[in-house]
Amino acid sequence: MVEDGDDVFVLDLARLRSDGVPRAIQGSAGVIWRRIDGRASLGDIGAALAAEFAVQPAALQHDLTMFVDSLAAAGLLVRGADRG
Repeated sequence: MVEDGDDVFVLDLARLRSDGVPRAIQGSAGVIWRRIDGRASLGDIGAALAAEFAVQPAALQHDLTMFVDSLAAAGLLVRGADRG
């Protein structure tokens, strides 16, 4: 992972031989990426983001879940059991 201002670039080393393409995670996605540490639940991350950006948690929870699912589908993270 390399951070450049608000942007985060992630290279999946396990897939380096097959595609070798870094993934750019920008804007609000970069903010979320930085909060995903395996200790906080998606609910906790959503609540923190809602407070930070002054939006209702329910308004962003679906998008947060979809983003995390897309990271998992791309092999950039492994989803554990969400604690709520």
